[in-house]
Amino acid sequence: MSNRPRESSGPNLEQLLQMGIRAAREENNKEGARVFFERVLEQNPDEERAWIWMAWAADNDVDRRRYLETAIQKNPNSKARQMLTDMENMKSSGENRTLVRGLVILGILGALVILVIIVALILVRPG
Repeated sequence: MSNRPRESSGPNLEQLLQMGIRAAREENNKEGARVFFERVLEQNPDEERAWIWMAWAADNDVDRRRYLETAIQKNPNSKARQMLTDMENMKSSGENRTLVRGLVILGILGALVILVIIVALILVRPG
């Protein structure tokens, strides 16, 4: 028996990461990309790039936020910090648009109610 370390026949972590990035970018295959990134993170949970790419491949904002926050924990200077800020700004902007639409609709409904009241008063006025 040999005491030499057994060589791995599979791809190394960098190759797995690159395969995941390729699946994400070229094939737009989020599910397949996640499999590669998960394999990287199983072997190296500190791999910041895999956490960032997991955020890209996430199906919802809750997971996306969690992955970006994890990347920031691994590296406080991570570009994930800017991505998280951008995500929060987009959410805030969307909420503001929704609020403005709601106020416009409320204003239109209010104007219609006043119009109906005026028409009703004109129609029931004795004369």
